[in-house]
Amino acid sequence: MGSWESHWENGDIINGIPDEYEDVKVFWCSEGDFHEDWFDCSSETTYCFIATIFLTDDTTLVYWYDFETLISLPTPSNLTYDSTDNTLYFSSSESSTSTLRIIEFERTDDYNPTNTTEDQRLLFYLASLVNTESGYFGYVNNNNNILYRWNVGIHTVGVYCNSSCSFNYSNLLGKINNAIDLINDALSGTGVSFSVFEGTGGEIQVTIGTHEELWGRTPSLETGWYNGTWSTTSSNGYIIHSNVKIRGDEVWHETWAGIIMEELYESLGCGYDQTEIISDTINSEFIFYNKNDYISSFDQGVIDILYKNNLSVGLHPYEVAVIINSPKGNRNTVYNYLNMNFLTNNAPYRARVWLINPTLNKASLTSDWIYFTSNCRPINFAWNTSKIAGDPTTNLLASEWNALCAKINEFRQYKSLSNYSFTTVNSGGIFYASLFNEVRNNIYDMNLVNLPSTKVGISDVVDPNDADYILASDLNNIVSCLNAIE
Repeated sequence: MGSWESHWENGDIINGIPDEYEDVKVFWCSEGDFHEDWFDCSSETTYCFIATIFLTDDTTLVYWYDFETLISLPTPSNLTYDSTDNTLYFSSSESSTSTLRIIEFERTDDYNPTNTTEDQRLLFYLASLVNTESGYFGYVNNNNNILYRWNVGIHTVGVYCNSSCSFNYSNLLGKINNAIDLINDALSGTGVSFSVFEGTGGEIQVTIGTHEELWGRTPSLETGWYNGTWSTTSSNGYIIHSNVKIRGDEVWHETWAGIIMEELYESLGCGYDQTEIISDTINSEFIFYNKNDYISSFDQGVIDILYKNNLSVGLHPYEVAVIINSPKGNRNTVYNYLNMNFLTNNAPYRARVWLINPTLNKASLTSDWIYFTSNCRPINFAWNTSKIAGDPTTNLLASEWNALCAKINEFRQYKSLSNYSFTTVNSGGIFYASLFNEVRNNIYDMNLVNLPSTKVGISDVVDPNDADYILASDLNNIVSCLNAIE
């Protein structure tokens, strides 16, 4: 079956092992023994993460995590950063466009707008951008999700118990009420709170039943089991419903208080269980008898990022990573380059690249880091054809004008201004003064030097002779003014 390699070579692939553990073979925590390694099997290298948890009842539970992911894709190399177009380039012999290129980025300074720890920001990024208990692939697939949370208001928590678990209902209802009280305390000052009632139809609906009733199969060590799950539905970036299932006849290797707190806490938009941050968090993947039935100061920081830092709902994960300065921010591409204009301008970053093909269940090692200072300023605009006094007006192409409008919006984004809905022009149309003024006025917010004045059109005057000419110098000056924006 192969043999164990000597040590962990280049970790935090797939689901991310903490960087400080990349070069060690075994480390200990209060819950048990964790072992991570490469496994060499018939000349193919397999990524394997094994966690052995020694439980308080003297049983042993072993996790084989992502064991079937073959590290067989080529490692990206030759990373370069071109500051003139703010693009990261790299080499890869992988030709399949179904293979994702994962560009991982993080700032190298101490920028911390949320006043939280690096681990809290990482946990938020890893765990708070998913909306279901299943199908988790770490931060790799975050690009398809958005940030969401509950809107301001008092939301209902309905609790319904199947008759099969009625013997335990009073016990579980008490733990649900206690968890909601702790959640409301954690949300104090946000305008968001929850109120429990017995029955169905809650915005958070808790259903208690047997494993067979809730998930349609008998639990076993071979096929796995659930003690509880959650899933949320959102609209326009706000959670409108959460479906929580709690196994009520018995609970395996956890406590009911711990599992109830986990599912309700994660229904806030605080996300999924993950393997990178394992201590003092409700969001741990691993099953512990001592899993928190309270909200620790560590988890409070995650709630604060989501509910107390004015993050806009609907943000994509890479946007969240940039705003809060999360470690392991990433954006996917199918090309061997990525424009980095989404980063904060003129900030110190490092980035690296690795590959994953989710369909084939294959991945690569990570590349080396590249360090750079971001230059998110758009590239200067240039006319396709020179604008010279005396040239016919047909020398101005509709495609050029539309491209100028698009470039102005790039600069507006760069200056943190909203996009403008410019009038789209077509070939053969009339070049109205209003078109010129649209462009001129949307540069005005960014630069006034050499900016031409607004133009008076024929429709604005009684005598056509009183209308303004739009000169070649006006077209050249408006571009010079745009390109002078710093």
